[in-house]
Amino acid sequence: MTALIAFALAAMADPAALSPSGKWTLDYGKDACRLSRDYGEGDARITAVFERGGTGEGAALYFILPRGQADIPVGKATIRIEPQAITQRPYFEIWTANPTHPHRVLRTWLDADDLATLTSATALKIDAGPVRLAIAPKVTAATLSALSKCNDDLLQGWGMDLTERDRVATPAQPTTDRAGWITHMDYPQEALRKGEQGMATIIWEIDVDGRVRGCHAAVSSGSAALDDASCRVVTTRARYRPAIGKDGKPMITHEFRRVNWSIPR
Repeated sequence: MTALIAFALAAMADPAALSPSGKWTLDYGKDACRLSRDYGEGDARITAVFERGGTGEGAALYFILPRGQADIPVGKATIRIEPQAITQRPYFEIWTANPTHPHRVLRTWLDADDLATLTSATALKIDAGPVRLAIAPKVTAATLSALSKCNDDLLQGWGMDLTERDRVATPAQPTTDRAGWITHMDYPQEALRKGEQGMATIIWEIDVDGRVRGCHAAVSSGSAALDDASCRVVTTRARYRPAIGKDGKPMITHEFRRVNWSIPR
């Protein structure tokens, strides 16, 4: 019995934080900026990726993991940053990257304040369904600043005004469920007939009445039908409480989304 209890406690113990095994790499992608680094060695090696590509101040956090089963593909993660004792509960999802190279990908989110604390963190710990991992981030303020600069360059390339976010006191908030804005039922018939797939990065204006206007594809999916469908459904279904500026008045702001169109099987 004692041995069983000891085994159970060992299984519940936090995993050891993996040390960096590579240098930081910053990728200026056409749709996002990705800051990545390898941690651990051999079969235990994982890759952490911080991704920014829009108006938000936080970052999507990806981990490329060794092969395994995603028994719980979606849910709420527990993220702990030490020694600050910060705990967050963002959503996560897990999928297999490629059938021929079956690594798993875990995606979750860090907000801007938590991202900044990583410069003094000794460990970043993730508990997400079947995945429990920890890394020693060892990221500097200069490295995170380079990621922010990349994101600003990306937004300017999309024609966005970088001063907009400095004028916002309260960001726009959706009043309809984002998850229902675009579904597989919206796949355009023309694209289905042609077998077209791809990812569109769309940007739209949130007007002072909370409606969406001026949607366009900043990065095309390669299919005009998919680009048009992305904007059409968002314009029709998305509604917001408009942003409030620092002058106390509603103001026009912008939002973006990457829409991945994959033919249903």
